[in-house]
Amino acid sequence: MNFDTTFHTYEAFIQRLTELCAQYPWIGYENLGKSFLGRDIPLVRLGNGSQKILYVGTHHGCEWITSELLLQFLAEYAGCFENRQRTCNIDISYLHHSRTIYLVPMLNPDGAAIALSGAEAGSPLTARLLQMNGGDEDFTKWKANGRGVDLNRNYNAGFARCMDKGLLGGAPRWFCGQYPESEPETAALCRWIRKQAPFQLLLSLHTAGEEIYWDYEGKADYRTKTVASILSRLSGYKLAQPEAGAAHGG
Repeated sequence: MNFDTTFHTYEAFIQRLTELCAQYPWIGYENLGKSFLGRDIPLVRLGNGSQKILYVGTHHGCEWITSELLLQFLAEYAGCFENRQRTCNIDISYLHHSRTIYLVPMLNPDGAAIALSGAEAGSPLTARLLQMNGGDEDFTKWKANGRGVDLNRNYNAGFARCMDKGLLGGAPRWFCGQYPESEPETAALCRWIRKQAPFQLLLSLHTAGEEIYWDYEGKADYRTKTVASILSRLSGYKLAQPEAGAAHGG
């Protein structure tokens, strides 16, 4: 597919996604909810099968490239289905009718906008963002949402231990919020997941480490490791166990 999935602002991301969904009207497109600063959080649906899959990109603002990756996946899937083509030796038509694949390409639009465009993207909170960033005007490593909460640590999974980082307020990374699902982004995603459950697979995309976290405190079963092993073989990323405390909250 030669559809351009690159973007350099949140607005350009929305434009690319809208254009792609207009090109293939059978793609389901709605909004999961609103971010802290009022930006739309898109939700995309592919297929109509009984097995449900969820891919989530850009929990962390500076990892917005995962949104580009999911846009590319969407473009390739749609093109192959429209043209009755196979990809990776998979019949997309069969996949379309046996699976329902949901994409949340950008869970953290405020964080992505801040990482891409700087503190001005958080207006009228520019001064507050600069304060949380230690006065540094370079926001390219900003992970948090518009309130300074690390969304990946804002879930109800070892949340109390996540608080051991000692951060009591907004920060570029690691502050997990006042309580689980305190942020509109994670709250919207969790409400939707509970409504749609069960899922066969949930996959959260990040950019650091070239590794795959497949287990959390021994809770994953053999099916999870099987999927992780396939992803490891195809990507070259190693299977990894999170360091103590690294996966709490997320």
